[in-house]
Amino acid sequence: AVNVKGGLGSPSDLVHATLYARLVEDALNTYAYPAALAGLSYRLSAASGGFQISINGFNDKQPQLLERVLESFANLAIEADRLALYRDELRRELQNFAAERPFQQAYSGLSHLLVSDAWPPHLLAAALTTVTPESIARWKASYLSTVSVRALLHGNVDASEAREIAAALHRHLSIADVGAKGPAVAAVSAPLALRIDAVNEDAAMVLYVQGRSEAYAERALFGLASQILSAPYFNELRTERQLGYVVYASPAVLRRTPGIAFTVQSPVADADSLVTTTIDFLTAYRATVAAMTPAAFEAHKEGLLSKLLEKDKNLAARGARFWADLDVGFTDFDSRERIAEQIRAIDHARFTVFFDELIDRSRSQRLVVYSPGRFDTRPGGESIVDVAAFKLAAAKTLR
Repeated sequence: AVNVKGGLGSPSDLVHATLYARLVEDALNTYAYPAALAGLSYRLSAASGGFQISINGFNDKQPQLLERVLESFANLAIEADRLALYRDELRRELQNFAAERPFQQAYSGLSHLLVSDAWPPHLLAAALTTVTPESIARWKASYLSTVSVRALLHGNVDASEAREIAAALHRHLSIADVGAKGPAVAAVSAPLALRIDAVNEDAAMVLYVQGRSEAYAERALFGLASQILSAPYFNELRTERQLGYVVYASPAVLRRTPGIAFTVQSPVADADSLVTTTIDFLTAYRATVAAMTPAAFEAHKEGLLSKLLEKDKNLAARGARFWADLDVGFTDFDSRERIAEQIRAIDHARFTVFFDELIDRSRSQRLVVYSPGRFDTRPGGESIVDVAAFKLAAAKTLR
């Protein structure tokens, strides 16, 4: 990860970084094919805090490929015609987001509102109109003159190869501690509602309840709640009530902050009814949780542990898991084992207390992202009408 000072803190930053990354990849096109023939591949993209460079394939040639990528990254000459091409491509991608299914747009809205460096497509599209070769050059001079780097190597590598890669990074980049901070997650401390307008007659809603802390114990409780609620929530709203084909309860981890999301897309019920039905489901299911036998409770824990501790299928999966930890500051690379310890420690009494809190917070401390579809009602709570203003206020609170 190549981190820039201040991260990608605005829609303008994100579109400039995204286009810069695509221009670098474009400049490397003639090199990418022979690299692929040699069993190597790379990817450069805008990511949390700046850019992410991934190199995969036979390890003996990886330093040479990285050298070429870094050379292009550091010395890219902006060509107006290539910028225009990729600016139009990105504009089409942002416009196409409006055609995604309503529940997908609603779920994306969680991070677009709460994660400091994630932005809804309409704000990115607006920022895109100001991008020129001159603005890219200014952005590069301001943000890439000095950067910080986090690097992860795993697989068939040794210390000497790691030092070779570190040397390549220092040859091409001016590396220093730029005080880069990872993206922050805004707190949900009251009932909030964010409207999106998907081009679809179905209504959709995502009801999100956020964890109180980033602790592994909190992650374990939310994970277990999702494990226990997933099947009965689907059965109640999809099978019994037939409210829609898309019904699920899932963990919703934003950066290091745990949470749970209840997602429904419906052709027959409005978003407010879907919220009410979800809360009614949780309230009624409290009795089932309280009456759960020790054997049933342990079976849920074992099911969750089995999924959590599943062996990596390949080197790429292992790398993705390692990087997910490093990206949020878990440098011991054992987050899943730490969460597993906390899952094993949850007893029925503790989970029942947590479930009561979950029911209460589904009413009093929640975010509902919704698309009204053909209906004209809206869920209760404070309406977020300006995403940028909300994020700015949240950033001031987090400082």
